[in-house]
Amino acid sequence: MCAEGEVLVKTSSGWTCVTLAVSICQSGDFINCYTGSPETMGVAACRSGVRYCNESGTGFGECVDEVVPQVETCDGVDNDCNGIVDDNVSDAGESCSTGLSGVCDEGVWVCGDTGLVCEPVTVQTEICDGIDNDCDGMIDEDLVGAGPLTSNQQGVCNGARQSCVDGQWYDNYYIVEGYGIEGISMFNCDDHLDNDCDSNADENDSDCRLE
Repeated sequence: MCAEGEVLVKTSSGWTCVTLAVSICQSGDFINCYTGSPETMGVAACRSGVRYCNESGTGFGECVDEVVPQVETCDGVDNDCNGIVDDNVSDAGESCSTGLSGVCDEGVWVCGDTGLVCEPVTVQTEICDGIDNDCDGMIDEDLVGAGPLTSNQQGVCNGARQSCVDGQWYDNYYIVEGYGIEGISMFNCDDHLDNDCDSNADENDSDCRLE
């Protein structure tokens, strides 16, 4: 007696039971398929694939052309199809050394545009102290004319501010517009300005008199 789905046939070696091939699909038929977690299908790049009918018409082949969740990496893409970009990346959040000086050396791995980047933990506003406070690799930058008022506030020096050099503020009048030695040979004795910040402008300044 043959099992269900089998038929008895006579062969050269005698009678035997064989499976009866039943056609369940035709060439060109296909069904959708997805082997990833159901909740990830349709999220980000994850999508279903297809299974095509085999040549004998007895079933469908392997799932092809599907995109399933991958290990999350720092690339600006939601690789694991959970709706969040660059999360759960291995090593992200771990401590690292930035290679910068002072307090800027202590860092943590974070996702950048091209992969993991070691960013400083302590980032502060740059101040005039000879230290790289904002951890950009430069010391006391952008502090020219950004300090306290200069000691001389006469003439064009009114409102002038000190510049940072070697971690200290100092008077730098040469960045002040219009500042210079006042005198006939300097061609600035008729601009009605106190160019040398001595509280005397042009005709009132002895440096501008022909004697």
